[in-house]
Amino acid sequence: MADYDFSTLSPIDFEKLVNDLIQANEGVRVQRFGVGRDGGVDGRFAVFEGNGIVQAKHYRASSFSQLKASLKKSKDQILGHAPARYIVCTSQSLSPERKDELVSELLPVNIVANDIWCREDLNALIDGHPEIEKSHIKLWLNSSGVLERFLNNETVSRSEAFLSELQRANALFVAHEGYSRAQKVIDQQKVLIVAGPPGVGKTTLSLVVAARYLEDDWELVAVNSINEALKVFSTKRKQVFIFDDFLGAIKLDKDALSKGDSDLRRFVETVRRHSSTTRFILTTRKYIYEEARLASETLADQALQMSDVVLELRTYTDRIKSEILYNHLFFSDLSEDYVSALVRSGLLSKIIGHKNYMPRIIEWLTEEFRLSGCVAEDYPNHFLATLDRPDQIWHHAVQEHLDQKARTLLRCLFFVPDFTGIDRSFVDWFDESINLLAQRLNFSVSERELGRTLRVLEGSFVEVFGRRITFVNPSLRDYLNADLRHSTTLGPLAECVQNRSQVLWMWRFMKSEGERFGGADVVLRKLAERCLVPSSCVSGHVSLYDFLSFAHEVATRLKKRAYCDLVATEAFANSLDLDIYEMPKLFIELDIDLYELPDVQAFREYLSKRFISELSQTDFDAESGSAMLQSADEHPDSLQDDEREALRDMANTVISRISMPDYGDDESDWSNLEEQLEVLEQWATDPQVRYLKSQVDDYLGELQHARQAEEDQAEEEYRLYGARQRAPSYDLSGRPSQSATGEQEYRAVFESLLPPEDK
Repeated sequence: MADYDFSTLSPIDFEKLVNDLIQANEGVRVQRFGVGRDGGVDGRFAVFEGNGIVQAKHYRASSFSQLKASLKKSKDQILGHAPARYIVCTSQSLSPERKDELVSELLPVNIVANDIWCREDLNALIDGHPEIEKSHIKLWLNSSGVLERFLNNETVSRSEAFLSELQRANALFVAHEGYSRAQKVIDQQKVLIVAGPPGVGKTTLSLVVAARYLEDDWELVAVNSINEALKVFSTKRKQVFIFDDFLGAIKLDKDALSKGDSDLRRFVETVRRHSSTTRFILTTRKYIYEEARLASETLADQALQMSDVVLELRTYTDRIKSEILYNHLFFSDLSEDYVSALVRSGLLSKIIGHKNYMPRIIEWLTEEFRLSGCVAEDYPNHFLATLDRPDQIWHHAVQEHLDQKARTLLRCLFFVPDFTGIDRSFVDWFDESINLLAQRLNFSVSERELGRTLRVLEGSFVEVFGRRITFVNPSLRDYLNADLRHSTTLGPLAECVQNRSQVLWMWRFMKSEGERFGGADVVLRKLAERCLVPSSCVSGHVSLYDFLSFAHEVATRLKKRAYCDLVATEAFANSLDLDIYEMPKLFIELDIDLYELPDVQAFREYLSKRFISELSQTDFDAESGSAMLQSADEHPDSLQDDEREALRDMANTVISRISMPDYGDDESDWSNLEEQLEVLEQWATDPQVRYLKSQVDDYLGELQHARQAEEDQAEEEYRLYGARQRAPSYDLSGRPSQSATGEQEYRAVFESLLPPEDK
């Protein structure tokens, strides 16, 4: 008979178990609530007479008096829902007398003593539904029978640290999409590689996937080498082998890998031959795995088909991230004042939604020994500050595990805006930079180095979608931003740029860093020598305004006005993108900042002709036309008379082409057109604009009148028939369909981490 005290479950885990048991026992579909205020409801289900409500009460070290007080506090909320049936589930042991006492305390709520399910009742239900017990790994993993099987294995029992890791991983784990995929892969392929960036949860996932076999009498065998796995392999027992970070300690060259190739191949083939009794799970950082595959015949052999599951940050939804944080806080050794400070800080939504959120950072920040010197009241801000600057996550991986080629590629990618794509100029930039660095630092370079290096980075540092590349986690960009301040690589990169966009992004980086960036003049000089000389081989279309601003700063800072002289020529301007919306701003700069340069007046006249020509030839609609006029309004002193006349002609042309929205179109279409007409009206001489504006005003007025009439009618019905209480509307996740998860909703959930009297 089951005899769980449920101490291995967090309140959220307990709620999931309770809802599953009710669903199975009552034969109804239980609708579990997502993160957010639940109005005293932890689960909601439909019965014949109407709605039923479930409340799960599983506070840390709570007493009966605290349970009673908590239920009394939620009584008004329950009455507001007016449930046909109300079930309370608690992990406490309750006598019949105490159940009756709770029923009396809850009156007039519709509840009977048999619907107060205590620890003994829940264990009886678990006995009746073994499939639910099996699916809740956290429930049974730490039971004595399972641990005996675990500890009797000579390989695993020698490592108490590994046992502790398994128990901790079980408590903290939250099921996600990667878990489902990993289960399918291990069942189908028998061999699974869990790969991903540092700190994303690879070891936790592998442990939980392995642990699900234990209840069926499988042994969990932790090994440190393939030779060790071969030694303890047995055909008489069912075994799950786990090799954590199997490439982390190997020097990734052909000689080192070749020694283990034959053993790895032999063991994988052995697992496949004994697929009914053997499983093999390996974890590795993705970049190490890809680099090893380049040098290892076994890892590159498609016949072995060692399927991998790559964990990514996007695997974790906000709900999953909130539950991970919740579990870490619940099972942590943090004192209550630290937990209370975080729950009450107003920063939960910022932490959960932070771009640098990583399970490993959450683990670090919920371990008390790491908080030396941080008092409780400073803990929330310390938590957020660490997420802002998670350098410790990436420093070791980048500096110790990547070679110079991989680090250089990361630094090149840093200067590609939004990683819009890898083109020929980027390939040439990387190749030329690597060859230059190889000469100076004395390392070898082979052909097609970009492809080989990109495969090393893929999965752990970057994600590749065709020709588009993104960092696997925004925190890596933050790390590189700090790393580049002190790197000696930026000079060689500047010497090898191929594209003007690369020039501009390097320039913007140095501007953003300001005085923190050392050697800026040296890098700027190299960029200028590369792209601001008559024989320049740098190409690529960028904004004329941006590039002229760059040339102006370089000329001023380095005191070489010849750089601007080159840019301020018709031929050079024709090789750049003329963004017509930026022209008024550019004219101001030419008139004020660059007026002393030779030929600048001739350049200004040339650009004026281009501007007027573009205004007459561009097919502006109401939106783009009003945007052009707003740009001119922002720089009123920049325009000459003929340029203003061209803008007025453009406004009149736009007005003559406007077609009104249909009466069934969204109100936003009409409102947007109203705003655009207001701008056009200031420039146009065509009387049509006023007629169009009156039509829009009339329609919006009719909409406002109709809306007011609906509100008046609703108020009249309320006055005549009185207020009608209705249950809130819920979507499939159980969350109110019209509300977004925010700080209050998170706090409502996380408050269950505090003693009931402290809420």
